Parts: sequence; structure tokens; C-alpha cells
Amino acid sequence: MTEVELLQRQDGPYSRFPTFYDKAIQDGAIPVDQDNYTTALDRLYDVRGLNNQHIEIKNTGANGLTYTIENAAKEVPDVNDLVDADFKTIVADVNVAAAMSAFNDLIDISPESTAIRIRIKRQSAGQDTILAGDVSFN
Repeated sequence: MTEVELLQRQDGPYSRFPTFYDKAIQDGAIPVDQDNYTTALDRLYDVRGLNNQHIEIKNTGANGLTYTIENAAKEVPDVNDLVDADFKTIVADVNVAAAMSAFNDLIDISPESTAIRIRIKRQSAGQDTILAGDVSFN
């Protein structure tokens, strides 16, 4: 697994807390070409010091996709050192049809959380799709 670098969004003047986001998902630049959850498509985020996650997954391709959101609370110096056994599912297997979107407004991140991982896979073999949307933390 490789941690995804979150970028700071330019918040408005009345924002109390900075917001960080996944630029690749926002740009719709992630091809989904795997039938199973694999580390090649995992989106791993270091969430220490953050409280909430907003997620909107858009499927802009011709094949359905499925995603799962997982949480890790194990304290490690680097979230890249976490292994599958360290994660617990908090949102399981959400299906997103072709050219549709799924919206999980706000997921509370517990203070003990060190990492959030979003796992993605396509629904039908041999037909790729594209992941887009908004994943942000504050």
C-alpha cells in the first residue's frame, strides 16, 4: 500500500478548519481495471489529527464499480506499514452503477484512527471503468 498525499483545499474566509482532498479522484483520473480489491487501486490516507471524511464516488465509465471504506487504529510511524489485518470495515461494498454516483455525506473518524483506506474494484471482468468524485477530510 502507498499513502495518497492529500492536498489542502483553498477554503473560504469563514472556514474554521482546513480541508484536505484527493486530487486524483477529484480529477477523475483513476482507471478501475481490477475484478478484486488489490493494493494497486487502494487509496490510503493518513488521518491523524483529522475528524471527518466526506466522500462522493462517481463512476464515469461503462462498467459498475464497488468500493469499501476501512479504518485502522494501530499506531505506526508510517501508515504505509499497515497490513490488511490492521483495517476494519466501516462502509462495506457499496455498488455504483455505470455513469452514476454514490454519496456518503460524512463519516466520523474516531480520534484513535491512524488511516482510512478506500478499496475499489470493477463489477464485470474485462470492462474497465473510471473513478471520479470527491474524497475530502477536515
